Amino acid sequence: EEDSEHCSPRDLSRAYSSVRLTSTETQTKRNRELISSEASTSWGRNKSVQTRLTLDVRGMQTPDGVEVTIKDDDPEDKLITALTYNIHSCVGSDWTYDCERVSQNIQAALPDVVGIQECDVNSARQKTRIWSSTHTDDQVSKLGELSGQASTFFGPAIRCVAGPGKFQERHGEGEGEFGIGILTKHKIVERRTLTYKQYKTKTPRNAIACLLSLDPENKRTVWFINTHLGCHTGEEQFFQAKELISYVEDLIVESNDEVPIILVGDTNSPPWFKAIRALRGLDVSRGSVFKRYLGLNLRGATGTLKQEDEILKDAWSEYSRENDDNIGRGGTFPALGLPAAYWATWFKPMLKLDYILYRGLEIVDTEVVQGEGIDLMASDHRPMRARFRFVDGGAKGAFEKRDRGGAFYDKECTWNEFWLDLVFVLGVVGVVVAIAVTNN
Repeated sequence: EEDSEHCSPRDLSRAYSSVRLTSTETQTKRNRELISSEASTSWGRNKSVQTRLTLDVRGMQTPDGVEVTIKDDDPEDKLITALTYNIHSCVGSDWTYDCERVSQNIQAALPDVVGIQECDVNSARQKTRIWSSTHTDDQVSKLGELSGQASTFFGPAIRCVAGPGKFQERHGEGEGEFGIGILTKHKIVERRTLTYKQYKTKTPRNAIACLLSLDPENKRTVWFINTHLGCHTGEEQFFQAKELISYVEDLIVESNDEVPIILVGDTNSPPWFKAIRALRGLDVSRGSVFKRYLGLNLRGATGTLKQEDEILKDAWSEYSRENDDNIGRGGTFPALGLPAAYWATWFKPMLKLDYILYRGLEIVDTEVVQGEGIDLMASDHRPMRARFRFVDGGAKGAFEKRDRGGAFYDKECTWNEFWLDLVFVLGVVGVVVAIAVTNN
């Protein structure tokens, strides 16, 4: 038990490992007893992650009189660790451009596959976005190399160059592209891109999907999807979320629901936004503006859809519910907390904007990555990590794509939602100011 407290997080990450120690007849009765202990370690955000060890002492062969045989009930080929990280063009909260510290944050999370958002891929020296830095880097390939992820996939949303004014950009020009990327240590069998229909005159957005193979024979595969939704209004995000969940349903039908799915990304939507309800596959119907906006009324064209009808599950909420564990709200933005100034970090990140959703897997654990080895200054978001266990048992049966009808797909009034957005932002600002004044 003492030794287990000094094990590395990697050693303790396999839950339910069983250690059997064999004893000879000369060993004392005490050594033949079944010993159960729990080992804990500080993992990421200093939350205790428990690993149960079962020791059955029966023999003596080592210098201490014990021969050790280890049986792992969760081999690595049955686990997959996913990470989502908005890297802010590798420009940190201190406005320093540094790909290395972003890659160090990725490495510290020990992921098998990573979805990154806000990536620059420049073919000439330029500043691509107004917050970016002047560089010639292909950030997706560079971060893949630095973090040890052999396979990469970049999905450009726009071609762009910043300027001529300080807060101006010229879309469709320049030698740089801006979008999202996937990094993975596994083989990519297939790559796909979904470009959302443009919402009014807003910046185009997209999603990318990779079919990953976790073994040489391609017997264990998983669809990994990465997206970055719009950042202007709740209606824009809802508009894109509806298109994305329809795309996910197509993947489910195509594979007869046999291939698990992991969807990650920066949705720019707190949990109460109806875009998140839509991404989980729940209908958002008409009704009062508050019910539509917060997604509380789940009565749609196909009847009342409850939580068990979800197409995709949220890793954070599922882990909290299954383990009866209050793990917090999962805030990822702003990375330094409020007031988001590197010289005055008073509070934890307030908003949960980044998500890991899944289907056909079991959640093992999840966390907002922070703590030792993590440089929170590297981006304006914190990375989020989740570990899953593959579930054996073959096909789940036929899946029918849902016909949600007008209650789901019809465009709804955006003016009321604009005012709700405004009230929400003003409320947040008011709370921050009140707390700051109180502290002073």
